[in-house]
Amino acid sequence: MHQPLIKVKILVALIVTVLALIPLPCLAAGLPSPTTQTVNTIDAYQSVLTANDQLYIATFSLETTANTSASNSFIFRLKDAGIEIATVAPYNFYNNGNADGVVAFYFTADDPLLPVWNVGDIAVEFVGNPALTWDDGDPPSVTNAVVDSWNVGNTLISAKVRLLANQLENSYGVDMIELVEGILKLTAYGELYFETVIPNLRSLTPTIFSSLVSSPIFTTDNFTLVHKTTLESKLDGTILDATDAANNIGSSKMWVISLIWLIFGGALSYEYAINIGTIGLNYLIAIWLEVGSLGGFMPTEVGIGVGIIGGILLFYPVFFRGSSA
Repeated sequence: MHQPLIKVKILVALIVTVLALIPLPCLAAGLPSPTTQTVNTIDAYQSVLTANDQLYIATFSLETTANTSASNSFIFRLKDAGIEIATVAPYNFYNNGNADGVVAFYFTADDPLLPVWNVGDIAVEFVGNPALTWDDGDPPSVTNAVVDSWNVGNTLISAKVRLLANQLENSYGVDMIELVEGILKLTAYGELYFETVIPNLRSLTPTIFSSLVSSPIFTTDNFTLVHKTTLESKLDGTILDATDAANNIGSSKMWVISLIWLIFGGALSYEYAINIGTIGLNYLIAIWLEVGSLGGFMPTEVGIGVGIIGGILLFYPVFFRGSSA
């Protein structure tokens, strides 16, 4: 009477065992320290949106041989007199974030951690994620304790952003800024990047934004650069990271892990059908496909199609099952 339940428990135990064994080789190696890791500039701005609020904009450079996303591997800490008052992760816009870039920290005037203005105790620390394993033991870390400029008001922020857009345009190889009726304005790429890394930027400097409706290319590239990268980086640095295994066989990490995921799901479905029956099998397959699609277990292009198939398997029996006479 309880034989099907026992077999289900055996299958669950098999799943846990296989998933636990897959990533062990990946965890042993650790992450190499970056070949370039610097905080290049720090600029401070006061009273940008309201009286006495503060904004700090820092630029950085990052080059690494690790095949991981910078948002998972590194963090920036803003310190006041050696005390951490804010943190932010780099944005995975280009090359998984392993490139030149910008980070920013904003404080309202009533923030209890608001630094004392222009006292020279501000520093930005650029450090590896301490939750990950590093080849050198301690996470790599650099600190810049020199604020290049102290500015009151937001009038200089537009010039700063235009300068940074020109610099990143050369680094990324995409248009970040362009002339619109004789005025330099951010392109769709530039708007996406700088609105993400600098809080409240559109309110701070509306003149650098185009009033035109975003073109279709913006929507497509937004998905490609942001959602695709984020989805396919979900497993980086976790127990399911297949980067090392993919490098060993000269393949993409996403194809390796998706192949394992689909093969194992097929085997699980086969065992379910043989030992338990076909009742509920469509739900098992649907859930397995949806988890693979949304959980970062397959390339985004494949995940979209698999997610649709999973949805059909999940809802078809409910809404379209033929009625009996």
